[in-house]
Order: sequence, then structure tokens, then C-alpha cells
Amino acid sequence: LVINLGTDLEFNPSPEPLLGPPASRHWVKLWSSDEPQYGGCGTAVLDSDENWRIPGMAAVVLYPLSTATVRC
Repeated sequence: LVINLGTDLEFNPSPEPLLGPPASRHWVKLWSSDEPQYGGCGTAVLDSDENWRIPGMAAVVLYPLSTATVRC
């Protein structure tokens, strides 16, 4: 669970090791308070090649998915 009660944050580089997923996994968004059904504009990918972008005034639930899992 990532909660940001301030303004948008950009971690580049991302110095916080606790933001990293477990070994051989990557983060997948399960839920976000910034989605349109809650009055937001939608949530972009948090963990990308550009490091972390955490939206302000939002909460996001992430799940560590195995990198071996086939995406459809």
C-alpha cells in the first residue's frame, strides 16, 4: 500500500529499497483511489523505466506478480 497525502512525487533515482518488489517479481496495481470512478484521472504505472512517480493525494495497492507469469 502506497499512500501520498502531499503533492505528486517523482523518485529519480528511487533510493528507497522498500519500494522494490520481492525477487523475480514486479509490481502490479490492484486498486487506486485516483481512478475515474472515485473522481480521479486514472493512475499511471508507478514503477517504470523512469523510476517511481507517486500521485499526490492518492492511495495505491500493489501486488508482487511473478515475472514468469504470462500476460494476456
